[in-house]
Amino acid sequence: MSTRLSLASSILTLTLLMTAVVADPLPFAGRIPTGYTLGSGGFMAGGGFMPFDSRLPRPNSPVVRQNVTVGGLLSERQVSYFGDGSLVPVMIGFAVGETTDFYLTGTISGGASEKRIRNFYGVPDAVYVDSPIRFDRVYEQPLFDFGIGLKSQLKPDLGDGLPAVAVGLSGRFGYTADDYGSFHDTSPADGYPDAGITGYTAVTKTLGDLFVFHAIAGAEASKKFEFELLLGGGVEFELLEDTFVVSADYLTRRDIAGIEYGDVGDKLT
Repeated sequence: MSTRLSLASSILTLTLLMTAVVADPLPFAGRIPTGYTLGSGGFMAGGGFMPFDSRLPRPNSPVVRQNVTVGGLLSERQVSYFGDGSLVPVMIGFAVGETTDFYLTGTISGGASEKRIRNFYGVPDAVYVDSPIRFDRVYEQPLFDFGIGLKSQLKPDLGDGLPAVAVGLSGRFGYTADDYGSFHDTSPADGYPDAGITGYTAVTKTLGDLFVFHAIAGAEASKKFEFELLLGGGVEFELLEDTFVVSADYLTRRDIAGIEYGDVGDKLT
């Protein structure tokens, strides 16, 4: 067993630091799971920082009208969402036997996340224009989640030329931004609850003493995004033996607490 430090940072936005006491190679390469588990007695803790900036309607787009609950009844109003802050994902994991890991995850947020209902009370336009702020209503939107996950290694690296293989399943629940496509939450006072589940298969192949390659294929389903495929790959390079590892990875989907990061730079760490 050895203490390992891996640092993954996205070109644009993500900084993730993990310390672990694990078998070699690591159970994560950047943000993607590998074909390895922590091994008997293994433990890890991780945290990160991700800024977010979200709007609905998008800049230079038409206004959005939605049926919202006003006095217990659904009434059509002009609605907008504004989010500007940061997300802090955290994770702890520990071994359950030699080939199975259990993970606890969570995300907290800071900054603004709010929905504005224009002319909430539906007063005549002539009255509204005299004091628009007075007749708008702004609802703070909670933004956090928590989850659990399991990963089990089906095949270790036996030196037979075939990769190590692991499968995983994770689920999460929390509150996210109602900013995807069009509004769906008719009761902004309560926030927008979101739940999701992810299943995947991860493989890892070592090449010599310095390089390790990873690949992942799976699927995600959530209330906000419905069903999405998940593909990715990564590579590790050992700079200092048993001490310092540099890794790079890419995922076709990257979302944190239901906030989607779609730019190439956000998907690459």
